[in-house]
Amino acid sequence: GVLHTLPEGALHTLPEGAPPGGAAASAVDDATPPSLPSPSISSRGRVRMPSQRLQESLDPSARAWGNSSRSYVGMSSTIDEPMPIDHDAEHDEHLLLQERMRHPIAFHAEMVGDTMYYHQAMMQQDAPQFVDAIVKEVNGHVDNNTWELVPRKEVPESQEVVPSVWSMRRKRDLTTGEVVKWKARLNLHGGKQTYGVNYYETWSPVVGWFSVRLLTCFALIQKWSIRQVDFVQAFCQAPIEMDMYMELPHGISVKGGSNKTHVLKLLANIYGQKQGGKIWHDYLVDKLISIGFSRSSVDSCVFYRGTTIFILYVDDGLAFDISGDVLDNLIQEMTDTGLNIEDLGQPSDYIGVNLSREEGVFHFTQRALIDSILSDVGLANSNKTKPVPAKPS
Repeated sequence: GVLHTLPEGALHTLPEGAPPGGAAASAVDDATPPSLPSPSISSRGRVRMPSQRLQESLDPSARAWGNSSRSYVGMSSTIDEPMPIDHDAEHDEHLLLQERMRHPIAFHAEMVGDTMYYHQAMMQQDAPQFVDAIVKEVNGHVDNNTWELVPRKEVPESQEVVPSVWSMRRKRDLTTGEVVKWKARLNLHGGKQTYGVNYYETWSPVVGWFSVRLLTCFALIQKWSIRQVDFVQAFCQAPIEMDMYMELPHGISVKGGSNKTHVLKLLANIYGQKQGGKIWHDYLVDKLISIGFSRSSVDSCVFYRGTTIFILYVDDGLAFDISGDVLDNLIQEMTDTGLNIEDLGQPSDYIGVNLSREEGVFHFTQRALIDSILSDVGLANSNKTKPVPAKPS
């Protein structure tokens, strides 16, 4: 909404019996109404009218309520010749845009329409690609032994059967905007979990962007090698914390059972759990410590061993070292511990930010996110730009 800015000291209170704080202040007397604040001039040369609530508070006829032991004090601004009210069309347009941007979708970090539920994905033109992604996701869970099918009647009365939900997503190149991958992720509906029944602690840290920027600067200066890695179905690599049961997902049928008669008993951690991120993080930290890494006391998601530095943002990692061969050996070591890891080579798209490295320069850009926000607020085809005043950092 619009924030009404009042002149400094426009309204304050004084304890009973206390004298006014300055010559410009005058105590309100029931017999003598105080003068109302005059309009003030904003930094853009427009008239800023006093708040309607302030005027009402200084009106004796409107002060029948409240604590009579307190007195209200008004301060007047000094404007000799107020400018006429400027009905600036561009300013009105800005206020209208500000109101539209109160909708939270304007700040959603995904491409427009690229994240959806199962039933929505099946109505898209690229539904066959989403079906292939579903098959790949289910086969991955089967290979990982994530669950076992059990009769519904075997679920203990003290346990809840939590719904499952598909999260379908088109993954785009952050530079060109082209779809490069269709993803289907099977989630447990964490919103249906109950504290004390199927979850307890949930918090887990992620690497700070200060650490990411600082280490990439060092890598440029010292000519380090950088490698980006992704942990395949990361949450599912960690063991389950407690017995949990999940409904069969939409679009999946099983031999000898149905969603009315059978449920899935989880044998491994899975996405969507309230505690899923914490379980995965603790599991991976134990793996890193087992191969000689130590955790930074400044950023708990920065790990180091000799000349090697490894940072982690949930299931996306960046490894830094003087030698690329050392990083090759590191990835092999992590694989030998039982982690399912994918070597993505030089970093390009890291947690929603496009990274491009040139001679002596590392570019961090979010063009896709900016285009998405502009589209959400109806400015995708707008060519008008204005300078935004800001202090240099």
